[in-house]
Amino acid sequence: MLCSKLVTWYHRQRFLDLNKTTFQKILIQDARQLPIIHIIDSLGKLTVSGAKLAEKTDRMISLVAAARDAKSETERAALQNAIRKTDRDIDKLVYELYGLTPEEIALVEGTAETPDTEPAEA
Repeated sequence: MLCSKLVTWYHRQRFLDLNKTTFQKILIQDARQLPIIHIIDSLGKLTVSGAKLAEKTDRMISLVAAARDAKSETERAALQNAIRKTDRDIDKLVYELYGLTPEEIALVEGTAETPDTEPAEA
């Protein structure tokens, strides 16, 4: 969850100076304030959503390792595509965990239209 678009977006909006273009520190005191949803139930077991997230995370780790060891550009490209898809799947699961609306997802993804945006001409 911490590497999802949602948490990255939230941290940026809440704690960083949006006008700076250089890398800004991620402070422990800020990280402690992130709204983290628990994916482990009171019995210490993963929730259904938590299990799905863990499965996708394990897949991502395997894919990244495989891409690092790819023998050809074709194999590497296929693995990179699988990595991008898995990353999108993880983001989707995180959006569901937090109950985001399509409008909120568009805001996080950077696809929301702003009032200053002129409609594109066809």
